[in-house]
Amino acid sequence: MNYQQMASHWREHQAANASAEQRQHAETRRRSGIVMIWHNSVRGWNQELREASRVRPNTVAVAHDGSIHVAKGGNDWDGARRWVSVL
Repeated sequence: MNYQQMASHWREHQAANASAEQRQHAETRRRSGIVMIWHNSVRGWNQELREASRVRPNTVAVAHDGSIHVAKGGNDWDGARRWVSVL
């Protein structure tokens, strides 16, 4: 499974399994934002691509439009140095 498929699957799963009061937030996550993937596992969702120093190197960020960025440089303690656009 590629990163875009992982992100799409996660978005659909969140929307399908949301309780009534969580549906609005789940729909927002499904249609917008960034799905964060690390070590081939979805680790969360952000509304926007944040500073690379807030994630570990090699974290993959998949936007709702399908664009992919990978956090590069840095270390696990201080975070990555920059985002590199891959797609």
